[in-house]
Amino acid sequence: MKINGRRTSVRLERGFWDALDDMARRRGLDIAILVSEVDQVRGDRPLVRALRVASVSYFREFLNRATDVGAARAVQSEEWADLLEETTQTVFVGG
Repeated sequence: MKINGRRTSVRLERGFWDALDDMARRRGLDIAILVSEVDQVRGDRPLVRALRVASVSYFREFLNRATDVGAARAVQSEEWADLLEETTQTVFVGG
């Protein structure tokens, strides 16, 4: 995988790859671009750890916001898409 212009390999458990793939798909990104974004904001953390934290944080925030919005409203596709976008921005800007 090429991340921020350099070739690297990343070993993660299958569940984390599935979560990252889902995150990337929801944002319309290639997974390498998503991994590059995490790499850019990870600071001194190892990349693998930052990817695990990003995936767990993303879905925790997503569920918290979905609960706040309410089940009836969250199911509506347009609001659901907006919620996903806001959640992604929160994780990467605030994380």
